[in-house]
Amino acid sequence: SKALQQQLFASTAPETETTLSNHSEAIETAIDDTDLLLTLNGHRESVSSISFSYDGKYLASGSWDNTVKVWDVKTGKILFDLKGHTSGVAAVVFSPASMTLASVSLDSTLRVWEIRKEAINNINAGSTSQLSAPTSNSQYASSDANDFTKGVLKAYPAYSVKAHKNWISAVTFSKNGQFIATGSWDNQVKLWDAQTGKLVRTFK
Repeated sequence: SKALQQQLFASTAPETETTLSNHSEAIETAIDDTDLLLTLNGHRESVSSISFSYDGKYLASGSWDNTVKVWDVKTGKILFDLKGHTSGVAAVVFSPASMTLASVSLDSTLRVWEIRKEAINNINAGSTSQLSAPTSNSQYASSDANDFTKGVLKAYPAYSVKAHKNWISAVTFSKNGQFIATGSWDNQVKLWDAQTGKLVRTFK
């Protein structure tokens, strides 16, 4: 609105209609000229949350389609399609200290996933395509042919906790990665041991 534009571009001298118009056009041009690096397509419903890994190489996304996806930032490929939540995923976050990933959902659960690279000699010989899909209900594997000799990224569900009595809307790690905090529509914040999933404290 005109009132909002005047607040955003306020100066000591009154703004004219022409000046405001020029400001608006400059902003639109700056947005249009921004270089788009990647558009990541894969979720079937709206994306609710995103988080970069501590090294910036991976991006996790949570969606109302009940899944968590992990993407290779350089290539835009989906590395992992993590399933387990029975309702929309409200928030995801990578640990600032490791490749541990936490997700929370409207199903009132906290799920924690461990992502790590394993040596190729620990993987049963087979084609890349065999490693690109979940290998079991408890293990997910991914590999890129160009990096095959360097190891294979694997994701494991570490644990799942029925964390709150209502929808969980927020999750974060402590700076050292030792604790996870969750916030819920039950008006509570809870602190968890990130390694074991044990409840440390409830803030009411």
